[in-house]
Amino acid sequence: MNFSITIMLLIGGLLQVHSHGTEVRRCLTPEGNLRVFVEHWHGRWETITTSNSGTMTIRQNHLSGTPSTTLYPTGYVLNTAPGSLPGCIGSDTFVTSCGAVHDDWVYYDFPTTCNNPVDYTLLSGNTVVLMEGCGNLYPANIQGTFSDTTPPAIKIDGNDCQGYIINADTCSGSSPVAVTWTTAAQDDCDPNPSFVSSSKISGVDTFGIGRTPVEVKYKDNTSLEATCTFYVDVSDCASAAPISHEMCGDFAVHARTTVTFDGLTSTIQDGDVGVYPGTSITGSHIFVNGGDIVLNSHVFADYVVDAHASAMEGNYGTSETAMDIEIGGMTFTPGIYRSGSAINFAHGTVITLDGENKPNPEFIFIAGSTLVTAADTSFILVNGAKAENVVWVLGTAATLGARSELAGSIMAGTAITFGTNSKLYGCALAQTAVTFESGGSVAVDHYEDDAITV
Repeated sequence: MNFSITIMLLIGGLLQVHSHGTEVRRCLTPEGNLRVFVEHWHGRWETITTSNSGTMTIRQNHLSGTPSTTLYPTGYVLNTAPGSLPGCIGSDTFVTSCGAVHDDWVYYDFPTTCNNPVDYTLLSGNTVVLMEGCGNLYPANIQGTFSDTTPPAIKIDGNDCQGYIINADTCSGSSPVAVTWTTAAQDDCDPNPSFVSSSKISGVDTFGIGRTPVEVKYKDNTSLEATCTFYVDVSDCASAAPISHEMCGDFAVHARTTVTFDGLTSTIQDGDVGVYPGTSITGSHIFVNGGDIVLNSHVFADYVVDAHASAMEGNYGTSETAMDIEIGGMTFTPGIYRSGSAINFAHGTVITLDGENKPNPEFIFIAGSTLVTAADTSFILVNGAKAENVVWVLGTAATLGARSELAGSIMAGTAITFGTNSKLYGCALAQTAVTFESGGSVAVDHYEDDAITV
């Protein structure tokens, strides 16, 4: 392979001399490119590879007319010894050298052919930048035949196939479930390797709970065949942890500024009360089934900020259903619901959550601003619905009216206020304050076997 190479480094509009070439090496890449490395390329590396200031002219002596092509640097590598240069099938190969060792390289990729003789020549070009550092570096001749000895590399969803795992679950229905994926292959000598077979067909075959191996085969145009195995893991949604486990952690109540218990004693069941970076927790409360005051919860406080932002951006899922502002008296099935403004419950109304007998049904409600429950509102949970799988994510504040009962955990952008004798079956996580007016209660109970229903 013959290369003619001209390399220029242009900084501030002036041609600068930064080094002399001291060694040339080459290899074949998995993409079917000839990669030429030139050692002792000093200067501003990032500028060279991003501003197209360094060029290389490749002359192909084995083709009629010995055509030349100008390339720009593909990349560079520092402090790397010969024999371990990156992106090669096997090891890089010596071409010529001045005998000096610097281990800094710039490299250029150029499409080549397999199983046919090639002939390139690398010349020093018309610039002193990377001129040879001795009298015998250029011309550097690369001649021979790149033989195809490597089968295709198979990709699943863009990832290396061997051992790759696709995770799925039964939350949207019963087992077995249909699973989709994409397959592709890359070869150093064949631009379009041929699909041979797959033991399972994407989107057609179904998978039961557990791990199922899938074998895929491709071959290239010289009949070199590759076989790999990836896996589909299907989890049983019925045994999945409720969403409140991760959301609430060990906390029944957490705020960033203050937690205040006014009036009659409030009850906190199955969780801690925390505040961070604030330090104020005042008033009268009692813990049931354990619980502590926690004042150094910086990790959880940061998690709440990130989780709230993620949920408001729609990262709970892509299939959101628009919902009314006033939802008192309505029935909801499992899903993700969003109001662009507020969510309100009128006085004395009942909201029904119907789990449709699905395994671990989840109900996620997102509001652009507030959640306000009027006095004496309540919930009915039927057909497998559980308070521990209900979440309320609010752009601003939540206010629970007197004697109202709310199923689910609250993650509020600002404050959460509990009216007199109001009850929350979940956890209360606020970006500012949490206030109990008098005799409120929070029952997380997300570590119990029996589901809370309201």
